[in-house]
Amino acid sequence: MKIIMNKEINKKDCDNNISKEDAEYMKMALELAKKGIGRVNPNPLVGAVIVKNGKIIGEGYHKMFGEAHAEVHAIENAGEETKNATIYVTLEPCSHYGKTPPCAEKIIKAGIKRCVIGSGDPNPEVAGKGIEMLKNSGIEVTENVLKKECDELNQVFFKYIKSKIPYLFFESKREKYKNNVVIFHGMMEPVDRYADFGEFLASNGYNVFVMEIRGHGELKEDEAGDFGKNGIKAVFKDIDNFFSKILSKVGATPSNTTILGHSMGALIGMQWGIKNKYRYFILSAFPLKNQLSAAGGSLAALLERITFRKISAFNKIFEKWNSAFEPNTTKFDWLTRDEAENKKYEDDELCGYPVTPKFFSGIFSMMGFINRNYKKLDEHAKILAIYGTDDKVVDIPYISKIFNVLRKKKRRINILENKNGRHESLNETNKHEIYDEILKWLNAKDF
Repeated sequence: MKIIMNKEINKKDCDNNISKEDAEYMKMALELAKKGIGRVNPNPLVGAVIVKNGKIIGEGYHKMFGEAHAEVHAIENAGEETKNATIYVTLEPCSHYGKTPPCAEKIIKAGIKRCVIGSGDPNPEVAGKGIEMLKNSGIEVTENVLKKECDELNQVFFKYIKSKIPYLFFESKREKYKNNVVIFHGMMEPVDRYADFGEFLASNGYNVFVMEIRGHGELKEDEAGDFGKNGIKAVFKDIDNFFSKILSKVGATPSNTTILGHSMGALIGMQWGIKNKYRYFILSAFPLKNQLSAAGGSLAALLERITFRKISAFNKIFEKWNSAFEPNTTKFDWLTRDEAENKKYEDDELCGYPVTPKFFSGIFSMMGFINRNYKKLDEHAKILAIYGTDDKVVDIPYISKIFNVLRKKKRRINILENKNGRHESLNETNKHEIYDEILKWLNAKDF
């Protein structure tokens, strides 16, 4: 980040008792915040400017979901000059430990004497607590500077806080985007595991949305690994809201939007797509089982719920899959040949947790629906199916049978077979080859 040095602004009062100095520096912070568009969802867009003796000594903005916040970048940019300085930040500094430490604490430790804030943070975990922390430390706080502009900047974030539909959004880097891609992730993982792939597609002209599924990541009701009170029905209600409130804003339709689902997400995407007549599907590690297996699983999960089991016995299947790759370096060697990726997954508290009988009920319910209704796919449907030949989850013979039936009904099916690959092709040692093949398929579509 280039520091703007020796820039001075005349101190004259402007409207609403906001000094011209405060207004101008906040405008700079707003412009910085906009640099994060398409990379920070579901987090807010935030920019920060640090000023001392009428000169800008540090700048920063929130660059990527899960990474350091704007205040941290600005303070690090300023170096040792922050004592007795003023920081301008478009949104109230956070006060809680999430993916990163609290920014309010960082500001206090930096010795900053004044904090000028645009918007208050509606997140219940923050909501005034950041301001209170600053004031209690003796920092002068000025609120609501260019509040209207700062609020407008984060309409998406504020809507997320109210709707509780978290998602990542990667905006196309091309002037004219080609198409929308909506990603539904797999079980026991958060949305940010798709950030690298989302950036790749965005750089090649696609708007990419990664919706977090209820019971995962930041969208937990009671605990991770459960779809909540209304089970899988609540998941599809979330998706209804997501498409009507978010996707509609970019004009997403069944004919210009590709649904990409991985594992559990492939089941979700397929059921949703069948019901809503979507045409384009990318199915990664599609875990569909035959109707008998799905019915048996549903019955077993129901019995578990009747007997009040909190953790489903079906969780043991992961141990079985992993044993096929002994000697193991992690409990998740079945995911990919990339040992570092498996270790990162194992160390992430938002990954790999056990799930409930109700969760598996939802999984088997989707399998049953798809088995009964897959022939109802839109007559123009096109599918790219991706799987690793060493994937222990996918029933390749059964999936092949289903696809052959669809081919006879004039649906276009393409198979991307990743030789020796395991369950997560998008995280495999040859993932960039997979990325390129997916892009080729997308670019060939007549959207």
